Amino acid sequence: MKKPLLVLSLVLAVFLIWSCSEEEDLSVKNLRVYIITSPPDSARNVAVLTAAAHNALSFTWDTGIDSTATGMQVTVHYPATDTFYLVKCTAKGAVDEMSVTDTVQWK
Repeated sequence: MKKPLLVLSLVLAVFLIWSCSEEEDLSVKNLRVYIITSPPDSARNVAVLTAAAHNALSFTWDTGIDSTATGMQVTVHYPATDTFYLVKCTAKGAVDEMSVTDTVQWK
């Protein structure tokens, strides 16, 4: 009876080691930020901020005007077009997070 238990224990140990080594990589990768601004002579100074990342579960934005927003895509009304605004997007995943900084500016 001891040999079958030993064999079963060894098989189980090998399976556990194998299954742990085949673990899926859940880290956030390839965070990209896309910024589309309204025409500079329009009545509204609007920018649409869009993010995409592999394995991201949520997105948080620092909009550059003392406010934050959440979501893959956000629309922000900026006070002026004659300056630039530094925006930061943070993508959070199951095991880590990644941030990208970009500039909103009108040309």
